[in-house]
Amino acid sequence: MQEAKGKSALGAFLEKHLLYAIALVLVILSLLFVSLYLLLSNLPPVSQSSLSSDDSGLTARESRQLAAELSADFAPLPLDPDELFPPEEPDFLPQVLLSREPRGEWSVEDAAPFWTDPATLNWPALRSEAKEKIDALMETVP
Repeated sequence: MQEAKGKSALGAFLEKHLLYAIALVLVILSLLFVSLYLLLSNLPPVSQSSLSSDDSGLTARESRQLAAELSADFAPLPLDPDELFPPEEPDFLPQVLLSREPRGEWSVEDAAPFWTDPATLNWPALRSEAKEKIDALMETVP
């Protein structure tokens, strides 16, 4: 008895959804036919004479003349190359202006304020100081 109820409930469910599917297909087909009819009814009739001649009413000579005038109106304009490209860079570099006359020879006393003997430097301390500065700089980079 329960098997009969199960089959009838399943059959009723399938029939209910089958009717919805059929109704949906019919609606889609009717919309397709209506849109096709509207598209075809708004098209103007096509005749052989309208395909062979243009609608402007111009003769071939007038049409060529009009095309020549339009071509002349839209011809490219001459351009000056100086307007398109930046000027060339100068081939010479300006001379360096020195604040004093350069010396050909230096004495030990003259060079002493600018000279540091590398043997007297504390290289491990300089290396660690440079490493700290580099690490601090690298930490600021995203």
